[in-house]
Amino acid sequence: MNNKLHHKYFFIIVFFGYFISCQNPSAVDEQLKYSVVCLLTTSNSSQQLFMYRTANLSEKENSSMNRYDNNYLWLPFFVENGSVKILEENLTVHNFNLKTDSLNQQDISKYYTAADTLIITPNSVYKLEATIDANTIVGSTKVPGDFSITHPLQGEVMTKKNSSSVEMNIHWSRSDRAFYYLLTVTFAGKNTIYNYQEYEHFYFSSRDTTFNSVIDFRMAKPESCFITVYAVDKNYYDHKFKGIDMSGLTGAYGYFGSAVGKSVSVRIQ
Repeated sequence: MNNKLHHKYFFIIVFFGYFISCQNPSAVDEQLKYSVVCLLTTSNSSQQLFMYRTANLSEKENSSMNRYDNNYLWLPFFVENGSVKILEENLTVHNFNLKTDSLNQQDISKYYTAADTLIITPNSVYKLEATIDANTIVGSTKVPGDFSITHPLQGEVMTKKNSSSVEMNIHWSRSDRAFYYLLTVTFAGKNTIYNYQEYEHFYFSSRDTTFNSVIDFRMAKPESCFITVYAVDKNYYDHKFKGIDMSGLTGAYGYFGSAVGKSVSVRIQ
């Protein structure tokens, strides 16, 4: 299983969740000009940040973005003239690069760090500094503590409940300061009719350190399963689940959060 592919799908889900959660924002004293989405993650070699100009509903209805598919409604509002950097506790500065791609959903416009230059570690504090023209956006997050998946273990065999389902029992140790846990479960197998590798993704959440459920899949013959548990911080939790407009940020809507990710791969038979 390709770790980068799997984490990319996870980030897309987190990213879409931001826009869904912002449809009914809580009241604020002043209309801010920008929105920021950033979740620093220990399991990603490259960190990503998205920054958009705030638009009212009438602008949304009349703008040129109507030429896009619904999956790309935010693209005309992406901010391309920003400057973004992350500061570690030791004051090491990491500058973000800009990537623009208006129609490729797998590599959409974003600010990003070069691979393996900013390694997120548990229990660490990171500061965000972003500037757009004369506007300054700052943020802070403390990464949750380390943890481990205790069941299943790497390489274990998981037996199907029947031809189209498997009973999933996942356990992990507690992460200090984690406010919630997100899970991604990805089945992989060979499509024997068209001869290509196919994947099926499932997404769950949990307040405690266990997840037990029967998962029904559509794949004919899943051969393996890639499981990732993310311990997310208060900033992400407050924005995604409590609907707080500005979480971990000053000067922009959105969130600046962090997560610890742990993964195992098991075989399916």
